[in-house]
Amino acid sequence: MPITTIDTVAVVVSDKRKAIKWYTETLGLPAAYVGPPVPSFDPKIQGTPENLGHWVEIGQKRPLTRIHLCEMVDCEIIAA
Repeated sequence: MPITTIDTVAVVVSDKRKAIKWYTETLGLPAAYVGPPVPSFDPKIQGTPENLGHWVEIGQKRPLTRIHLCEMVDCEIIAA
């Protein structure tokens, strides 16, 4: 079965706030969805770039592909 669409692509960043600023101001992409800082099943409840939750999507309205910004905290990269 072939892949027909891609919904989101995850991009790992060191700072979600800086990444949001870069994607919105430099590339001109909208912050499509900012998850709430506390878990909620209500899609109307959202966070803001200043009060972030885990899930952040940058990009146009669906069905176009969006960028999901993932922040890795307290991770070490070990070079072999």
